[in-house]
Amino acid sequence: MVVLHDLSFELLPEDFPPRERWRRRLLARHAARRADRVLTDTAHVAGLVRARYRVPAERLGVVPLGIDLQDFRAQPRAGDEGLRAALGVRTPYLLWLGTVLERRLPKEVLEAFAGLRSERPELQLVIAGANRMREPQRLQGWIAELGLQGAVLAPGWVGEASLAPLYRGAELGVYVSRHEGFGIPPLECLACGTPVVVSSGLALDELWPDYPFRCREVSAAGILATAREVLADRGRTEAMLARAARLLERQDWEASSRRLVAELRRAVPE
Repeated sequence: MVVLHDLSFELLPEDFPPRERWRRRLLARHAARRADRVLTDTAHVAGLVRARYRVPAERLGVVPLGIDLQDFRAQPRAGDEGLRAALGVRTPYLLWLGTVLERRLPKEVLEAFAGLRSERPELQLVIAGANRMREPQRLQGWIAELGLQGAVLAPGWVGEASLAPLYRGAELGVYVSRHEGFGIPPLECLACGTPVVVSSGLALDELWPDYPFRCREVSAAGILATAREVLADRGRTEAMLARAARLLERQDWEASSRRLVAELRRAVPE
């Protein structure tokens, strides 16, 4: 059995140095063709694996990832403010949580934030994630070009204990990408009672096909328009969050584990 979480090295080859791109491609192709069973995190990625590697549907399985609903919840905790303050976060802020990669459109996110901040200059953007762009210095260059010095906080990787407090304190999360295998931050963000602007192609598509705050186009203009939509109608946002809480009740790691056990039994019949 093999698990393929995404096919970014196939679909976005420009994001990888040539040697790393081919290493991943060869390993994935070889494993997918030899394995008795190939697992993915979403039906979308399963379809990509089937088409690209010609894996028969009967050898494919889907095991969605889970979230820790004990930690990621809307109710604030006593230490939340202290953890945010230790990182230098001030309210109000928007949150982009996750590794910084080219496929997650950092320039477009910054441009959208600049547009939003021209209307609400008190806003801060918090980028919580390791910068793993091929040219990491470009991030600070874009911040300077857009005149956002002092408005963008990029502490880099943050510990697990800081994640839920960051989600809970944000006015809005942002998670857009040209390709993802699952995309767990949007689900964690919603579980913490914070709306999030997303692109299509995430696990959220399968959990909630008509999620209302999905960008119509993945561009700075599209991100900005969707963010404005979220912030302009608090009533609609609250109704959306109530629905999110109901949908996420079955998205925990216990449910994910049951799916995995079922797949293991298929791979190794008694």
